[in-house]
Amino acid sequence: KKHDSNHIITIGWSNIHTAPLLQEQVDFVSFHYYEKLKDFNKKYTLLQSTTSKPIVLQEFGLTSSKGIWSPLGASEKAQAAYYSEFKEIVKKHSLHYLPWTLYDFTNIPTTVVGKLPWRKHQQKHFGFINKDKNPKKAFDFFRSK
Repeated sequence: KKHDSNHIITIGWSNIHTAPLLQEQVDFVSFHYYEKLKDFNKKYTLLQSTTSKPIVLQEFGLTSSKGIWSPLGASEKAQAAYYSEFKEIVKKHSLHYLPWTLYDFTNIPTTVVGKLPWRKHQQKHFGFINKDKNPKKAFDFFRSK
């Protein structure tokens, strides 16, 4: 703010628990959420009680990475169900949000998640649109209801 008082500032904390840190230095509180959906309402209500600042769910999602590197991972159908449920949650809380991410990735640099193939594979499949540029079932998240 000392160098630029014309733009709003936030910190995209990696989880909901650390979101209130440094809230006096930001214009709005923001966080990522990749935990269990069943726990979101309780955790979000707690976050709301710790700040008077606007809150943005800056990043959330579920990878559709079921396969050899993640045999217990979510399918595209499970990913779609996740987003359908999350849509109701954000609507209930009138929460501003940014889902992660529009497109699946074909390449994940080792510098992002390391060399372990199961971590890289998981990161490739967070998108609403697959690597062939076709909408996945989760794309229904963007359709009105």
